[in-house]
Amino acid sequence: MARVKINFSAQEKDLLKKLGITGGFSSLTDDDLMGIDEAVTEYLMDECIDEDGAVNADGKLCERIIEKLAEY
Repeated sequence: MARVKINFSAQEKDLLKKLGITGGFSSLTDDDLMGIDEAVTEYLMDECIDEDGAVNADGKLCERIIEKLAEY
């Protein structure tokens, strides 16, 4: 199984920790990537978009994380 390294920014790592995702990001499996994607997407949809469809600061971090994951 291939493993990948994703270079998350310090802010992105802080958000991932807030979501309970900890550990190193230098050797991620496909399952790790899927788990991160699911957690971040759920948080984005549930907590980061207001009723007018505007995305808050955490939501913008979520979007950046999802974009990085999409590369793999």
